[in-house]
Amino acid sequence: MYGINGTTVIALRGSKTIPDMLVAYDAEDLAVLSLGELTALFNASAPARPVKKFRDKKGACRRVWERIPTLVARSHGAGKRQSWFAGKHLTPKPTKNPRRKLSYAHRIWDDIWLRCPQGISYEEYIAKGGRLVDLSHDHRKGRITITGE
Repeated sequence: MYGINGTTVIALRGSKTIPDMLVAYDAEDLAVLSLGELTALFNASAPARPVKKFRDKKGACRRVWERIPTLVARSHGAGKRQSWFAGKHLTPKPTKNPRRKLSYAHRIWDDIWLRCPQGISYEEYIAKGGRLVDLSHDHRKGRITITGE
């Protein structure tokens, strides 16, 4: 679940909402935005070639939705030092959850790693609610494999 206001995108957890923000659960929720707003949002994700306009709204919503994790990472990382994990692919090693039950890290392991055993990018991990401190801990313990850009 994401909150969108202009070109700012934040990951929302639970039923948290922020006034004046569009709450999007999937690409179809972006259909309330105009094609101009979708173009600005897509171009804010810094694609290699910015688009001038989209052919149709359905395609625009799909392409913008694919770029949401990048936008979340940019919104959270504005003015901050870039993480060592940025741009890297993360793959879990254990098949069962090694974290203490009922902890936030245990829930995140179930939500992210057990649903994506093939791995995900660092930006997607952060967008799904993962924390850098948990990722660093799991990497030190040898529970995560990191491959380059």
